[in-house]
Amino acid sequence: MKKESNTYELKGPASINTKITPQSEVLSDIRSIRGITTVSFTPDDPTDTSANSNYTGVMNIKVDNYPFKLFDKKRDIGEILAKIKKIPAMNYFRIELETMLEHLV
Repeated sequence: MKKESNTYELKGPASINTKITPQSEVLSDIRSIRGITTVSFTPDDPTDTSANSNYTGVMNIKVDNYPFKLFDKKRDIGEILAKIKKIPAMNYFRIELETMLEHLV
């Protein structure tokens, strides 16, 4: 019997304090959270490359339930969000879109 695998997309506005930590390191920290497969950040102003205490844009994260023994969407995605919010340079990340991308059996 194969384990069911679902991939979720979490997307919404975010703000990173790049004075504390560069954007690339913040995305790497997020990528290291169990279940997260990809992370992207599209800045509101792509020409702004300076260190900024409120670097805003849209974050897109993909989460795969495969690494979890018993995946509970509400609990486990909530824990992932709590870990993201604990990253010192993360000002905020608010999910506006949550979608199940695929269902494999």
